[in-house]
Amino acid sequence: MKVAFVGGGAMGATMLRAGLSTGVIGQADVVVCEVVAERRTALEAEYGVRTSASLLDGAADAGVVILAIKPQDLDSLARSGLETALVVSIMAGVPIPSIKAATGSDRIVRVMPNTPAAIGAGMSVWTA
Repeated sequence: MKVAFVGGGAMGATMLRAGLSTGVIGQADVVVCEVVAERRTALEAEYGVRTSASLLDGAADAGVVILAIKPQDLDSLARSGLETALVVSIMAGVPIPSIKAATGSDRIVRVMPNTPAAIGAGMSVWTA
């Protein structure tokens, strides 16, 4: 199943690294949608995954979409073909109804990872 990470910052990269290192996801199944060109280059080099500057090109056909963006960027999604995806959000303070309104998906999970996740020692609390 294709997994799209929307946002390749610190926490998105932490989740990507964990998924790849445990074998839960494979490099060929991942795309990271990231607007910063230098960050895309770094993610490609470090993790060997495909990146995209465009949400539509990167995430529209993914079965799982991980929203690792800032809450103020949520409206930029504007129902970008995510209606059938399982949407996993790590955005702080954004309730499920707001995520549904922006993505059109009925399949939403909110996750709150913590800082020790960066070294593989964290835990995450989730709700759906």
